[in-house]
Amino acid sequence: MDSLSTGIGKVALRTALDKVIKTYRNNKFDKLIKRLETGEINLTDHELQSDDFIACFIKTIDAIDKAISKEKVAILENLFINGIETQVIRNTPTLYEETLTIISDLSIREIEILFILSEELSIEEAQEESTIVLERNQKAKKRICQRYNISAVYTAALLHRLERTGLIVDGNFIDGPEYFMSPLYQEIKKLIHYKIWQS
Repeated sequence: MDSLSTGIGKVALRTALDKVIKTYRNNKFDKLIKRLETGEINLTDHELQSDDFIACFIKTIDAIDKAISKEKVAILENLFINGIETQVIRNTPTLYEETLTIISDLSIREIEILFILSEELSIEEAQEESTIVLERNQKAKKRICQRYNISAVYTAALLHRLERTGLIVDGNFIDGPEYFMSPLYQEIKKLIHYKIWQS
């Protein structure tokens, strides 16, 4: 008889899985906790006890818990560290929460594409000739195609998905979608770019 079909086998399986899950979750959070413990981040007692800090910390832990890859966990950890160092959590916790929600919802590939776009595209408020906007978009799309070895159609689909974040906006050109970095992106740029890739 299969051991998993018996009551004892099922209990043993649940115990083993509970242990694996606990270890997995503890390892995910361990690095962030250690960075706080070692004083890498300067926090006052007042900050540690503030409702905003606690709420942002809990939301970050929840996001880390849902992350699948180590790379995503590292990005979320660094987002939290950046939120402290740039004082966004202290001064504008709502902005941190919005940024965390956006980053949590993106895949690693989408985050990488966002960084490529931010290096190539114009800002929405910039008054540029349509030909320059088109050239910037073509360059960004070419980089994405080459980086992931995907077609132009596939790239267009990925960019369309990224519109949901509000970080890029379609300029509504006659020849098709051509994108700008949005005012929302401008607002959170420092938070998401500041050492976000450091582990």
